Amino acid sequence: MHTCHHPWVPLAVVGLVGCAFLLASCKEPFTEVCAVPGFPGVAVQLEDALGRPAAYGAKLIVRDGAYVDSSFGYSDPRSIGAADNRAGTYTLEITRPWYSRVVLPDVQVPGGTCGAYQTVTVSSTLHLVAGAPAVRIVVVVPHGAGLGLAGLELPYSAYVDANPGLDTTVTWSISDTTVARISPSGRAVSQCRTHWGEATVVATSTADTTVKGEAQLTVWANASSCP
Repeated sequence: MHTCHHPWVPLAVVGLVGCAFLLASCKEPFTEVCAVPGFPGVAVQLEDALGRPAAYGAKLIVRDGAYVDSSFGYSDPRSIGAADNRAGTYTLEITRPWYSRVVLPDVQVPGGTCGAYQTVTVSSTLHLVAGAPAVRIVVVVPHGAGLGLAGLELPYSAYVDANPGLDTTVTWSISDTTVARISPSGRAVSQCRTHWGEATVVATSTADTTVKGEAQLTVWANASSCP
């Protein structure tokens, strides 16, 4: 908030009218203070040709002149966003393994000096390329996580992009069991650590064991919480 002071005016006589007069007579420019709400300027709702959510595993690139931003579909199965709190006129590019590239030009995101007014959402359908395999990708959620104490549990889930009727279950494994152990259902349990460690959580498609998804798990030093 911008204020100005007139020391020759007794404080006791400054009422509502006086306040308005003092602010109006202040010669310093008013500076607008912008909050940063932290929402994407633009988002794309994705589905495949069968109407299934298709944001997991997709990549979104947005361009507005020299400005470029990108994000990956790891948090929401239906939508992916970019251009944090930014207005502009964007060209959107969406890619996903084994699907045709999509380009959406001239997406308008209105706003003012404080950025975008709200997220502008558009929709798009992804189509498989010729010769795409029956099982295409596995996405592990959450894609990255950290645990600070020993014995904490973190449930993982896996999204398998496959043809209808195929088995979409996975088998779970982890690269370092001194960091965490993982159950057959995908529940990780952090281990006792004297220093931080990192491990890769792996989900392998049951229908096609050559297709895997990965996520990173960090466990911080936690000796004081060990049993």
